[in-house]
Amino acid sequence: MLTPMAIALGSNLGDRREMMDRAVEALDCVPGLELQAISSLYESAPWGDTDQDAFLNAAVVGECSLKPEELLRATQRIEQQLGKRVLRKWGPRAIDLDLLLFGDRVADTESLTLPHPHIRGRPFVFRPLAEVAGGRWAEFTQPDEAGRELMGDTKALEPQGVWPSRPVAQEWEMESPTEATTGGLGERFGAAARAGDLFALCGPLGAGKSCLVRGIARGLGLIGPVPSPTYTLCREYPEARIPFQHWDFYRLGDDDDLESTGFTDKSDEPAVIAIEWADLFREQLPADRCVDVRIERQTADDTRRLRFRFPPGALRLRVAAASPSASESLHARSGN
Repeated sequence: MLTPMAIALGSNLGDRREMMDRAVEALDCVPGLELQAISSLYESAPWGDTDQDAFLNAAVVGECSLKPEELLRATQRIEQQLGKRVLRKWGPRAIDLDLLLFGDRVADTESLTLPHPHIRGRPFVFRPLAEVAGGRWAEFTQPDEAGRELMGDTKALEPQGVWPSRPVAQEWEMESPTEATTGGLGERFGAAARAGDLFALCGPLGAGKSCLVRGIARGLGLIGPVPSPTYTLCREYPEARIPFQHWDFYRLGDDDDLESTGFTDKSDEPAVIAIEWADLFREQLPADRCVDVRIERQTADDTRRLRFRFPPGALRLRVAAASPSASESLHARSGN
């Protein structure tokens, strides 16, 4: 059974934005936790101990199959991995992750209090929570007297990094009315990609797979044509920001054909990989790295419908798909 949950994040040491990015990406990798929305970033004056630098703050919401104590331990592991050191009570933090709410669960133990007792008195908590809670937990997103007095100490910042302030479901659907829209999505994917990312593209002839690949190539910094590798099977671009491999499985007949291409070895190289006709050998692709993209051409007009499924941990690519410039008809849906 999945339980809705909310976590607050804060940082005021070092590169605060980078630390927040890393914390959210780490949360996105926690087994049993699916992030569904991320708030904007907020900057706030220090609370409690005012002799320190300003904080960056945010909130994430999602659904969880873990017990609250298990989720708490997962957040504590992330804090330790990112170098959290408690210098003094309410003092500076490289990263702080607070479990705010876990469904309707009430707890009061030495290690965990639910709901978090200070939500309504801290604008840097209730403001980002209100942004992404979607009406849930409404009683906690309204400030108490202390919270109203501190409202001016917290301001929203322009979104950057992994901060889309919108849903980030692991499954997306998008309508692309033009090749430019499809290519623009690919370009955002390429700009956000890291070595090891693999885009498995499926769809009939003329659906727009090659258009999306050309966009990915541009996002990786490639200038010039990116021709189809239908007859060569693979074209490599070592000059890209990250080495880029463009595969086409259309002419492969069986697993022996795939093995003869050397794909298994080459797919382990530190590169970004895009595969056209990936559905022919989907079972042979690493599930933990694959962004599945299915493109369908609509019969009524020239619009394309794109469906995405992202692996856990691919938050930056989910954010790229969720960019408001992708399409006015972009919408998210969660599910498995």
